[in-house]
Amino acid sequence: MRSPIVTFFEHIDESAHREHSYALEDVEMDSTVLAAIIGTGGVIVTVAGTLAGTVIGSRLNQASALKTARDMLQIERHKYTQDRLWDVRKEAYTSIIAGLRATAKAANVVNDGFHDGYMDPEEYYQSDAFGHASRDLWDKWRATKDEYERARLLLSDAFVEGFEQIEARLDAVDEDDIPPLIYATTREIFDEAVTPMLEIAKVEIAPQLPDVL
Repeated sequence: MRSPIVTFFEHIDESAHREHSYALEDVEMDSTVLAAIIGTGGVIVTVAGTLAGTVIGSRLNQASALKTARDMLQIERHKYTQDRLWDVRKEAYTSIIAGLRATAKAANVVNDGFHDGYMDPEEYYQSDAFGHASRDLWDKWRATKDEYERARLLLSDAFVEGFEQIEARLDAVDEDDIPPLIYATTREIFDEAVTPMLEIAKVEIAPQLPDVL
């Protein structure tokens, strides 16, 4: 017959064993749950990171696209301004060079009057023909200078320098010399001015079309 004390201790041992087993099961369950939670959390973190990365990337792409659009707009504005500037400059060059050509032609008319044989130089100088031809010459030159002055701010340094050389040569003509020599020198100045000024304009406004003007 088993002693009640032995039976009591056996009961305690059995209860303790059951409680220990439950505790182990709880620990295993907690570990499983924890692993599941950690795993799920990892997915959540990964998804959140992906979403955040997508949002940030989208924002960066939008910012980059906006900057590119602004840059392109600035380029187009600059291009339009440059194109317009070259159009206006081309018009100015064309007008000034046309004026130089007309002036050179008028200078040749005056000069030829002294040597064409219809009148001697002194008679021609006193004639209405000379008066009309010389007025036409200087009117054309003044009109050319007016075109130059109006466009002065648009012209290149090379073109301005070329035009100023024409003016300097004219200023250097000796007005006390005899008329035939004065107008022979004047004709020479204008004849020699056209080609260099035309070459400057060609290089600047139509380098790819050397025969455009």
